[in-house]
Amino acid sequence: MRRTAKDAGVGSLWFVLALFFLFWAIPVLLTFAIAGISSWWPVWLSALVVFFGLLLVVVLFGILGALKFKKVTARENPAQAVATDAKILREPDDDEY
Repeated sequence: MRRTAKDAGVGSLWFVLALFFLFWAIPVLLTFAIAGISSWWPVWLSALVVFFGLLLVVVLFGILGALKFKKVTARENPAQAVATDAKILREPDDDEY
């Protein structure tokens, strides 16, 4: 058990390190995109294009997330479903054969 916990901790550390380097790789990629676009347009325009492209992605994912949460909140609460089922079972049986 102790060995499993230690392995899980070390594995978690590797994931944190991977996320740390990913965190710093994204600005490098965006700078690369700005530098590439700036070979056709001025640097300031290239930066604006990349910024508004990222803003568009953020809005898109925000809308998708809001729609998903709206779908989740529209579902029936599990506790409410159990209460409804219990109420149905307690009702007198109107069906006679």
